Amino acid sequence: MATTLPRELLDILICPETRAPLVVDAQGHLVSTDAACRRRYSVEDGIPNMLIEDAEVLSESEHAEVLAWAKANPDAQPAATRAAWKSAGAN
Repeated sequence: MATTLPRELLDILICPETRAPLVVDAQGHLVSTDAACRRRYSVEDGIPNMLIEDAEVLSESEHAEVLAWAKANPDAQPAATRAAWKSAGAN
């Protein structure tokens, strides 16, 4: 399921805790790319809940799975994330 966020909003959101880029997971949640933080923020009715205290902390393996899925689905990802991957040579 893709996120229902407008592309313009998706492209400007960042992790509120670490300011890292976000990826969209297979369920349409927003996930921090920061490996130390590993927070997943919910999106309900097209509204992202970016409150740190409401975010789920993923295990290291769950976070790695989300990032792998996101890299396999680059068109679903925010522009800043795609640019970061490109500059790092990840895509």
